[in-house]
Amino acid sequence: MNWELNPPVGAIASDGTYTAPVSLSSAQTVIATATSNLSAVASIAVVPAYDVLYPNQPQQFTANASSAGALSCPFKPIAQLNIH
Repeated sequence: MNWELNPPVGAIASDGTYTAPVSLSSAQTVIATATSNLSAVASIAVVPAYDVLYPNQPQQFTANASSAGALSCPFKPIAQLNIH
């Protein structure tokens, strides 16, 4: 899986481990998006889909892709993070 953050607040590793920034001037909502490296993916599930974090708190995300022949995933699965 490939991971992206929007906006790019905090950091997310290739294994899906997100770490909130050490400090924030105000609460922030961050969207983590998972995309698959596979050419034929029917669905991707991101767990958890929502979480509330505090500065410097880590969260492990899991994205599981399932294949179904030549179908492709028509959307990019996301997880919403609210950082306080």
